[in-house]
Amino acid sequence: MKTVTIEIPDDSELIKEENIYKICRVIPKTWEEFCNRTPIRQEYFIGCDSKINLRENKGRTPYGDRNLHASEVEAEATLALIQLIRLRKAWIGEWDPEKTCANIYYIQSTIDGELTVSFISRYVYCHTLTFPSKSMATQFMECFRDLLNIANRFLA
Repeated sequence: MKTVTIEIPDDSELIKEENIYKICRVIPKTWEEFCNRTPIRQEYFIGCDSKINLRENKGRTPYGDRNLHASEVEAEATLALIQLIRLRKAWIGEWDPEKTCANIYYIQSTIDGELTVSFISRYVYCHTLTFPSKSMATQFMECFRDLLNIANRFLA
């Protein structure tokens, strides 16, 4: 009899179909399932001092590890997005895009990373960085282009 050793990645399982074995990737259906199947290898979190910190090689808990990012770039983008959301609120005040009848302007990032101002006539899609006028959106984009470039992966 021969012995075969197969290494199965943490996110996969070995499935036997008749006489054939396959390694199939398991897609988690809940956060708890993800935590149970996916140990922390190298992930990043934003500390209380807003610095990006590395966490590596440990088990994951469903409640304690919800703020981890898959990469340092993703953590930096999240931090920049938080700043942009706070700055937007300072600019727009109490304006609510859901209660407006006029065009709504928003900042988006194209697939190649270009930042543009677009508009919608009705608020049917939730855009993160919406503004009551094109001039305000354009000025915001000019003032905070550095943060927008960092957060662009989250700007649809």
